[in-house]
Amino acid sequence: VEIWNAHSGEFLRRLDETSKVLDAQVFPDGERVATIGSDHVGAIWNATSGERLLVMVPGDDAKPRAVRVLAGGAHVLTGMSEGPALHGSVWSAASGSLVHSLRATSGPVLFLEVSPCGLKLVTVTQGFNNSCFVWDILTGVLEQRISGEVDRPTSVAVSAGASAVVMGTTRGAVHCYDGGTGDWRWSDAIGKPVVALALLPLRDGLIAMTADALTVFQASSGALVTTLTAPGAGLSRFSAGDRYWAACGTPPEWRGRQGMYIWDGFTGRLVTTWVGADVSNVSEPEALPCAVAVGPPGPLPPVGHPDVGKV
Repeated sequence: VEIWNAHSGEFLRRLDETSKVLDAQVFPDGERVATIGSDHVGAIWNATSGERLLVMVPGDDAKPRAVRVLAGGAHVLTGMSEGPALHGSVWSAASGSLVHSLRATSGPVLFLEVSPCGLKLVTVTQGFNNSCFVWDILTGVLEQRISGEVDRPTSVAVSAGASAVVMGTTRGAVHCYDGGTGDWRWSDAIGKPVVALALLPLRDGLIAMTADALTVFQASSGALVTTLTAPGAGLSRFSAGDRYWAACGTPPEWRGRQGMYIWDGFTGRLVTTWVGADVSNVSEPEALPCAVAVGPPGPLPPVGHPDVGKV
């Protein structure tokens, strides 16, 4: 894990993690970083000094691959265990002690998503009907189990309080459920495998990304709002901010170069296209685009400004 100054782009330090890092997340105070390694041990680091403050060692049946810092930074969640039954573990960020485990009879966890309020956890498992589980993080209580669809899920999104849970599938279907009751709300088909989902709570919106387009729905009803087509295909990662939306990948027409599209979410207009390094001869998957993030807009720059959207 490398830490950089977000304002200047200056490299600050590298955390001395001995195993391959599978996931990492910064605490709200910006002073600490939580990681999970290939040895499935979680750790919390001092972001300034690089000192490892504590470790979170899972039990023998747990092999977590994801870490999330929960609301306020008092607790850390580890999850996406390779084995069945264990959906997640909640740890004290102050002591590294286990608070409780989230367990249910199921197949391995494919995805997990923490609600924006930080109080609910949604896990999606592989197995019969690809079930979706809704948990109260603070108590560890399983509040709802939603029987999913036969086709394999590819992504999940959850609203504040888990009032809405949305799953995308390999067959290009989008399914929305009531997270409180487990009832089905609506479904739609976009014809291609769903790569990523994002809810826009302030605008009652839902974005489903495929390899070549963003499809925007009204989240409450499932009504189609618009489709934003990328000039090509190969999109693999997506992030939605309050105004700007960004997707990255390696579209074929860029001849092996990685890049990114940025849209204005208010108008649906493609604001800019950024083409980066040539990765046509890269054999290591770690060198390919794997993540993109959109920061808060702050004072909005004029359209076309090179810093538009702070991506």
